[in-house]
Amino acid sequence: MLRKPLLSLMLALLLAAAFCYGVGHLFRLRYQSGEVYPEYSTLRPDPLGAKAIFDALGAMPGLETHRNFRPLKKLQPPEPITLVYAGVKWDAQWTEREFQEFKTIVSNGSRAVFSFFPIERPPDFVTPKNDSAEERKEKKERPEHEKKETQKPDGKDHALEADEEASSGLLKFDEVAKRLGFRFNFLPADDAKTFDRRALKVEAGADLEAETSWHSALCFSELSGEWKVLYTCESQPVIIERQHGGGSIVLAADSFFLSNEALRSERHPRLLAHVFNGPSTIIFDEEHHGVTHQPGVMQLALKYRLQGVIAGLVLVAGLFVWKNSVRFIPAYPDETRGELPIRGKDATQGFVNLLRRTIPPADLPAACVEEWRRAPHLESDRVHVEAALAQELALPKRRRNPAALYQAISRRLERKPPTHERRTH
Repeated sequence: MLRKPLLSLMLALLLAAAFCYGVGHLFRLRYQSGEVYPEYSTLRPDPLGAKAIFDALGAMPGLETHRNFRPLKKLQPPEPITLVYAGVKWDAQWTEREFQEFKTIVSNGSRAVFSFFPIERPPDFVTPKNDSAEERKEKKERPEHEKKETQKPDGKDHALEADEEASSGLLKFDEVAKRLGFRFNFLPADDAKTFDRRALKVEAGADLEAETSWHSALCFSELSGEWKVLYTCESQPVIIERQHGGGSIVLAADSFFLSNEALRSERHPRLLAHVFNGPSTIIFDEEHHGVTHQPGVMQLALKYRLQGVIAGLVLVAGLFVWKNSVRFIPAYPDETRGELPIRGKDATQGFVNLLRRTIPPADLPAACVEEWRRAPHLESDRVHVEAALAQELALPKRRRNPAALYQAISRRLERKPPTHERRTH
């Protein structure tokens, strides 16, 4: 039968192992489903992700696909690449240094592809309400300054915010757009067309599909002369491209055509071939999704193969806890612990133990004789003891018998001496 503390410890370890396995299994399921990653991430395999296009391009001969988890300033490709930003927010922010790095990469012959996150309606669109007659009358009679406050409830100075962002080194994407020669615009809000818009090809001779479904109200306007329109939606440009230095830039106001769902149910191979018609090394940026590479202790342990060291430390820690929680020497039962007598030792036993520790057995006869000489004795006894001791010391150590010598001397000294010797003494 196992002792109760040991059994409790084993049950606790078993429950802890089961808990850790369950938590790890839940995390593994979530990572396999891809729900932990943002939409249009190449790590997400569900319909909202872009893992299918990443795997498909990587399986094609002559193409290589990679993911970037670091800031753009640390990318520094040694040769031209195709840099893909899928699902970018139109109001995202860049730093000035990141924008300059981007321009350098594109000018050196790379191709940049931006597909923006789809939005249903313009950001300033307010859903109309069916107000009652009294509410409409109250709004009509409301003073003008109250109407202005209602239109801007935040009360913020937007010009001041723009100055603060410029001073902090951050650039909104509309500022980046202005530098690249275009502006963002929005299609009119129409709930009936939110997910039923169509994008039409502009050039009749271009090797592209005639139309594709469109799921965003975002579009482009005020294009400079370098931009070439590929598709329009409701007469507004939605897919455009231009040359920039030695490279090129492609902008798409929707990311649906890159999603896993589009590649399963509505793929457009000609459009995809044109979009990725650049350098053979294709890098999908994940850093703008917030999926960054931050090496920690566990990653360093895996890199330098320290799994055995960690397992050893865990084992030592478990043994230490076991040692301090369970006694290996069995304890006495509680009902008999108080009935045991306490036995001590007298002075004679202590003296004997002291002699055993300080005098070797072979030297014991000589030590005894030395102590015996300090007292007055008969001359005949002295001669006999000295002779017996000398005879014993003359023998090799392995043949000596201190006990026999002691007994012989004791028998000689116990005999009574003759009368004349007693008188002489």
